Amino acid sequence: MWNTATNYQTWLQSQVHVTLTCSQLHKKAERIAAVLVEKAKLNSGQHVALLFPPGLDLIAAFYGCLYAGEWCQ
Repeated sequence: MWNTATNYQTWLQSQVHVTLTCSQLHKKAERIAAVLVEKAKLNSGQHVALLFPPGLDLIAAFYGCLYAGEWCQ
């Protein structure tokens, strides 16, 4: 279950670079899942490579793949 009171942050050189609430992260992951299914025409169980630096974008993409039923590599 998503805890909507939680904030997630990416730090860069000892400073907060990006901050997202839990619901913002969830919505971003849902948008990624929709793109994978609708525009990329991927089917459930297909493999997806995630090429992101460490951070919130990687986490959102990972959850987006899970929502779409894809396997992250």
